[in-house]
Amino acid sequence: MKSVEPIRDELWRESFIEYFEKTSDRNLVLFLIGIYTGFRISDITNLRVRDVQGKTHLDIVEGKTGKRRKVFIHRKLKRPLERLIKNKSKFDYLFESRQRSRTGKKKAIERSTVDKFLKKAAIEIGYTEPIATHSMRKSFGHMYYTAHKDIADLQDMFNHSSPKITLRYIGMQQAKFDENVSNLK
Repeated sequence: MKSVEPIRDELWRESFIEYFEKTSDRNLVLFLIGIYTGFRISDITNLRVRDVQGKTHLDIVEGKTGKRRKVFIHRKLKRPLERLIKNKSKFDYLFESRQRSRTGKKKAIERSTVDKFLKKAAIEIGYTEPIATHSMRKSFGHMYYTAHKDIADLQDMFNHSSPKITLRYIGMQQAKFDENVSNLK
Protein backbone atom coordinates (compact mmCIF):
# COMPACT_ATOMS: atom_id res chain seq x y z
CA MET A 1 0.00 0.00 0.00
CA LYS A 2 1.33 3.41 -0.98
CA SER A 3 1.91 5.85 1.85
CA VAL A 4 -0.26 8.96 1.91
CA GLU A 5 0.41 12.37 3.34
CA PRO A 6 -1.83 14.90 5.06
CA ILE A 7 -3.61 17.54 3.01
CA ARG A 8 -1.27 20.25 4.25
CA ASP A 9 -2.59 23.29 2.43
CA GLU A 10 -5.76 24.91 3.80
CA LEU A 11 -6.80 25.92 0.27
CA TRP A 12 -6.81 22.27 -0.82
CA ARG A 13 -8.81 21.24 2.26
CA GLU A 14 -11.30 24.00 1.45
CA SER A 15 -11.45 22.80 -2.16
CA PHE A 16 -12.40 19.31 -0.98
CA ILE A 17 -15.04 20.81 1.32
CA GLU A 18 -16.51 22.95 -1.49
CA TYR A 19 -16.60 19.94 -3.80
CA PHE A 20 -18.45 17.81 -1.23
CA GLU A 21 -20.84 20.69 -0.42
CA LYS A 22 -21.92 20.58 -4.06
CA THR A 23 -22.05 16.80 -4.42
CA SER A 24 -22.90 14.95 -1.20
CA ASP A 25 -23.88 15.80 2.38
CA ARG A 26 -22.80 12.31 3.46
CA ASN A 27 -19.33 12.67 1.96
CA LEU A 28 -18.99 16.22 3.27
CA VAL A 29 -19.78 15.20 6.85
CA LEU A 30 -17.50 12.17 6.67
CA PHE A 31 -14.63 14.31 5.36
CA LEU A 32 -15.21 16.98 8.03
CA ILE A 33 -15.30 14.41 10.82
CA GLY A 34 -12.08 12.94 9.44
CA ILE A 35 -10.14 16.21 9.33
CA TYR A 36 -11.57 17.69 12.54
CA THR A 37 -11.38 14.66 14.85
CA GLY A 38 -8.44 12.55 13.69
CA PHE A 39 -10.51 9.38 14.16
CA ARG A 40 -9.62 6.30 12.13
CA ILE A 41 -11.91 5.60 9.19
CA SER A 42 -13.16 2.39 10.84
CA ASP A 43 -14.35 4.42 13.85
CA ILE A 44 -15.95 7.10 11.67
CA THR A 45 -17.89 4.67 9.49
CA ASN A 46 -19.33 2.89 12.53
CA LEU A 47 -20.85 6.07 13.97
CA ARG A 48 -24.62 6.08 14.41
CA VAL A 49 -26.99 9.03 14.50
CA ARG A 50 -27.32 8.66 18.30
CA ASP A 51 -23.55 9.26 18.61
CA VAL A 52 -23.88 12.81 17.25
CA GLN A 53 -27.49 13.90 17.74
CA GLY A 54 -27.69 16.74 20.27
CA LYS A 55 -24.05 16.28 21.27
CA THR A 56 -21.19 18.75 21.64
CA HIS A 57 -18.53 16.01 21.52
CA LEU A 58 -17.94 12.80 19.64
CA ASP A 59 -17.20 10.24 22.35
CA ILE A 60 -16.06 6.85 21.08
CA VAL A 61 -14.14 3.78 22.11
CA GLU A 62 -11.57 3.25 19.39
CA GLY A 63 -11.89 -0.09 17.67
CA LYS A 64 -8.16 -0.59 17.22
CA THR A 65 -6.93 0.42 20.68
CA GLY A 66 -10.01 0.03 22.87
CA LYS A 67 -9.26 3.49 24.28
CA ARG A 68 -11.93 6.11 24.84
CA ARG A 69 -11.53 9.33 22.83
CA LYS A 70 -13.67 12.41 23.18
CA VAL A 71 -13.37 15.20 20.62
CA PHE A 72 -15.28 18.47 20.35
CA ILE A 73 -17.60 18.73 17.32
CA HIS A 74 -16.08 21.55 15.27
CA ARG A 75 -18.36 24.45 14.29
CA LYS A 76 -17.84 23.76 10.56
CA LEU A 77 -19.37 20.34 11.09
CA LYS A 78 -22.58 21.30 12.92
CA ARG A 79 -24.85 22.51 10.09
CA PRO A 80 -23.92 19.79 7.56
CA LEU A 81 -24.33 17.20 10.33
CA GLU A 82 -27.82 18.49 11.16
CA ARG A 83 -28.81 18.24 7.46
CA LEU A 84 -27.47 14.70 7.24
CA ILE A 85 -29.33 13.32 10.27
CA LYS A 86 -32.56 15.27 9.73
CA ASN A 87 -34.78 12.33 8.68
CA LYS A 88 -32.82 9.45 10.19
CA SER A 89 -33.52 7.21 13.14
CA LYS A 90 -31.11 7.45 16.07
CA PHE A 91 -30.13 3.82 15.41
CA ASP A 92 -29.20 4.39 11.75
CA TYR A 93 -25.59 4.43 10.70
CA LEU A 94 -24.47 7.98 10.08
CA PHE A 95 -22.82 6.80 6.87
CA GLU A 96 -25.04 4.05 5.60
CA SER A 97 -24.17 1.81 2.69
CA ARG A 98 -26.66 1.33 -0.12
CA GLN A 99 -25.89 -2.37 0.14
CA ARG A 100 -27.39 -4.65 2.77
CA SER A 101 -25.96 -7.54 4.74
CA ARG A 102 -26.87 -11.12 3.77
CA THR A 103 -29.72 -10.99 6.26
CA GLY A 104 -31.03 -7.74 4.79
CA LYS A 105 -29.83 -5.48 7.62
CA LYS A 106 -28.48 -2.01 6.97
CA LYS A 107 -24.72 -1.71 7.17
CA ALA A 108 -22.14 1.02 7.36
CA ILE A 109 -20.33 2.38 4.33
CA GLU A 110 -17.09 0.52 3.60
CA ARG A 111 -13.59 1.95 3.69
CA SER A 112 -13.15 1.19 -0.02
CA THR A 113 -16.18 3.35 -0.86
CA VAL A 114 -14.73 6.26 1.12
CA ASP A 115 -11.39 5.75 -0.61
CA LYS A 116 -13.12 5.90 -4.02
CA PHE A 117 -15.02 9.10 -3.35
CA LEU A 118 -11.89 10.79 -1.96
CA LYS A 119 -9.92 9.83 -5.05
CA LYS A 120 -12.74 11.01 -7.33
CA ALA A 121 -12.92 14.34 -5.50
CA ALA A 122 -9.15 14.75 -5.80
CA ILE A 123 -9.34 14.24 -9.57
CA GLU A 124 -12.27 16.65 -9.90
CA ILE A 125 -10.53 19.47 -8.01
CA GLY A 126 -7.07 18.82 -9.49
CA TYR A 127 -5.37 17.56 -6.32
CA THR A 128 -2.46 15.41 -7.48
CA GLU A 129 -0.95 14.15 -4.23
CA PRO A 130 -1.66 10.53 -3.23
CA ILE A 131 -4.83 10.42 -1.15
CA ALA A 132 -6.70 7.76 0.79
CA THR A 133 -8.83 7.50 3.91
CA HIS A 134 -5.81 7.92 6.19
CA SER A 135 -5.13 11.35 4.64
CA MET A 136 -7.97 12.76 6.74
CA ARG A 137 -6.50 11.53 10.04
CA LYS A 138 -3.05 12.78 9.08
CA SER A 139 -4.54 16.13 8.01
CA PHE A 140 -6.07 16.53 11.46
CA GLY A 141 -2.67 15.88 13.04
CA HIS A 142 -0.94 18.31 10.70
CA MET A 143 -3.52 21.06 11.34
CA TYR A 144 -3.41 20.50 15.10
CA TYR A 145 0.38 20.56 15.26
CA THR A 146 0.66 23.61 12.99
CA ALA A 147 -1.83 25.50 15.17
CA HIS A 148 -0.62 24.43 18.63
CA LYS A 149 2.89 22.92 18.30
CA ASP A 150 1.88 20.35 20.92
CA ILE A 151 3.39 17.07 19.80
CA ALA A 152 2.75 15.41 23.17
CA ASP A 153 -1.03 15.78 22.75
CA LEU A 154 -0.90 14.27 19.27
CA GLN A 155 1.43 11.47 20.34
CA ASP A 156 -1.06 10.52 23.03
CA MET A 157 -4.06 10.94 20.74
CA PHE A 158 -2.53 8.77 18.03
CA ASN A 159 -1.13 6.29 20.55
CA HIS A 160 2.41 6.60 19.18
CA SER A 161 5.46 5.51 21.16
CA SER A 162 7.55 8.62 20.44
CA PRO A 163 7.26 12.23 19.27
CA LYS A 164 9.51 11.39 16.31
CA ILE A 165 6.99 8.81 15.05
CA THR A 166 4.17 11.34 15.36
CA LEU A 167 6.13 14.04 13.51
CA ARG A 168 6.86 11.60 10.70
CA TYR A 169 3.24 10.44 10.65
CA ILE A 170 1.84 13.96 10.18
CA GLY A 171 4.46 14.83 7.56
CA MET A 172 6.34 17.39 9.63
CA GLN A 173 9.63 15.53 9.67
CA GLN A 174 9.75 15.40 5.85
CA ALA A 175 8.72 19.05 5.59
CA LYS A 176 11.54 20.09 7.95
CA PHE A 177 14.03 17.93 6.04
CA ASP A 178 12.89 19.44 2.71
CA GLU A 179 13.27 22.96 4.11
CA ASN A 180 16.75 22.19 5.46
CA VAL A 181 17.89 20.76 2.13
CA SER A 182 16.50 23.74 0.20
CA ASN A 183 18.42 26.12 2.49
CA LEU A 184 21.81 24.50 1.86
CA LYS A 185 24.43 26.87 0.46
